[in-house]
Amino acid sequence: MILLLAFANFFNSTVNKPLLNISKEDTALNFKSHFLKNFNFGLKRFISSYIWVQTILESDTEQYKKKDGNSWIYYRLVSITTLDPDFEWAYLWGGQYLSVIKDDIQGAKDIYEKGIRLFPNNFWLNFYAGFHYYWELGDCQAAYAVFSRILNLPHATEHVFYLPSLVARAKACTGDLKTAYLIVNDIYKNAQENSELKAKLQQNAYALKAEIDLKCLNQKQPNCSTTDFNNQPYIKQNGIFKAVQKWVPYRLKTRSQTNLN
Repeated sequence: MILLLAFANFFNSTVNKPLLNISKEDTALNFKSHFLKNFNFGLKRFISSYIWVQTILESDTEQYKKKDGNSWIYYRLVSITTLDPDFEWAYLWGGQYLSVIKDDIQGAKDIYEKGIRLFPNNFWLNFYAGFHYYWELGDCQAAYAVFSRILNLPHATEHVFYLPSLVARAKACTGDLKTAYLIVNDIYKNAQENSELKAKLQQNAYALKAEIDLKCLNQKQPNCSTTDFNNQPYIKQNGIFKAVQKWVPYRLKTRSQTNLN
């Protein structure tokens, strides 16, 4: 028996074992929101806070590709906001995370709309939702309604100086990379430090700025920026300006690119 245990220990420590890569979508535990609502024993705030912390700790970056439902984080957010509808941060963070990280476009829309019904005057919640409607869903009418409403909120143009022009663009259903960069950059600045969300937004902002600047430089237009999002100078190779960092063009998920120049 001792020899067998010794051999098993030796085998376990020396032999490479295959790694199991199981999707979080297949392992995440979610409860039905109506169950939690009816059987919470008066501990709504405690349970919602616990689920929130657990969701933050377990959050992943795997994009949701299925068409038959929503990502596991969406269902967690539904549970949290059903138990505690006033959990404002769940709408702010949740909508962005679903949209930017998980690629759960419809789930993000649902969370944003749920939050706006409860917090109609929250500037940033509306702003994020408007961006989602316009650039991710291609719903110009919904975006125009949101941007127009928050334009009348106190200090709106102090938060976002280009909001009036954004309202006009949403009304005309036109967009451009420069406006997209301004918005993504603002969202990036407000994202939590050292988070996966901020890292992804940084990639998007880098890509947008690089595409704008390199087009300007290579077409020899005036007043071009010569540094990237990280303040690193662009390099010139064989007569063509390039970024020092690899980047993938930022593109909409559901809308045609014909109006983005």
